Amino acid sequence: MKKREFSKDTRIVILCGGRGVRLRKLTDTIPKPMIPLHSKPILELAMEHYHSLGFKHFIFCIGYKGDVIENAFRNWRDIDASFVRSGEDASMLQRIYDVRDRVGGDFIVVYGDTINKANLWELLRTHRENRKQLTMVVSELQVPFGLVRKRDRRIVAFNEKPVFEYYVGSFAMSPNAFRLMKPALLAKSDSGGLLGFFRKMIRMKGVSYFNFNGLKITFNTSLEHTTAEQQLLNYYTYIGGSKE
Repeated sequence: MKKREFSKDTRIVILCGGRGVRLRKLTDTIPKPMIPLHSKPILELAMEHYHSLGFKHFIFCIGYKGDVIENAFRNWRDIDASFVRSGEDASMLQRIYDVRDRVGGDFIVVYGDTINKANLWELLRTHRENRKQLTMVVSELQVPFGLVRKRDRRIVAFNEKPVFEYYVGSFAMSPNAFRLMKPALLAKSDSGGLLGFFRKMIRMKGVSYFNFNGLKITFNTSLEHTTAEQQLLNYYTYIGGSKE
């Protein structure tokens, strides 16, 4: 699929306003998306991917220490960057709702503390073809254990290393979905409103999916941050050693 099939003005909305409380030692002076993986902040690594795909218009939903993010990306490369402040305690859904007058047509939402190498143009194509209001990026996760189900002191089922599918923190959305973001959902704290919005959309049969099984990196603790650095190093070592 070629980029020109879609508007060159397609916006990517980046949620990067949270506090990262489980990484407090790292986020005392910088917001979580600016924590480095090796030499670069995770947000910049993600931005390099979006930019390589040809996206130029970004809306940063900033909050905690948002000035750090704005200073880093206000004049980053040749992008058009805007910054929306909903307050440090705003929920994720409220931050998305507050960009409703800026997105134009279909747009993409990503998390600022996450990298995935999904082709977002393909995500948009899938979103348009399925004619839903929201399209989640999903990936597979294989449990490395045999799972059991118990009842009345006995095992009634055994499933060896089952495969599940999970949401990886990116989605495409159509502007008409904003009308479903009611005050009760917007008032819920943190991710509660967004999860409620997802469930509401699913009940209305308004959600499709886009499969992606490439690189995915995020972290919520210091140990996960160390693991993420090793994951990133392994990925680029493999790519650098390939003949592609």
